[in-house]
Amino acid sequence: MSPLIGYQALRKGRISRANRWYFITKSCKERLVKEATPAEQMQLGRLVESGVPEIILNSLGWFQERRLITLSAYCLMPDHLHLLFQLGERASLEDIMQRFGSYY
Repeated sequence: MSPLIGYQALRKGRISRANRWYFITKSCKERLVKEATPAEQMQLGRLVESGVPEIILNSLGWFQERRLITLSAYCLMPDHLHLLFQLGERASLEDIMQRFGSYY
């Protein structure tokens, strides 16, 4: 059996339990070039383009209004997002991640 790589490895053993806390890092489709300087990364960043932060915050608000998550903290970076949230009673972690990924 070949070792799991990439997203398969990240999902192996992932559990989803209501009222548990999760720290998630969500990357945009096109990761930044690692050799780029910080200033170049900011120019290349997909998540800091005009309107994108508002879309992300609105989607997080949508999840909270429906009590699917309780958001404790987030950090929006140029090419990824960190989230700390408590999963609600009515959704699975997989469902939240799929829905959230469909917003941007």
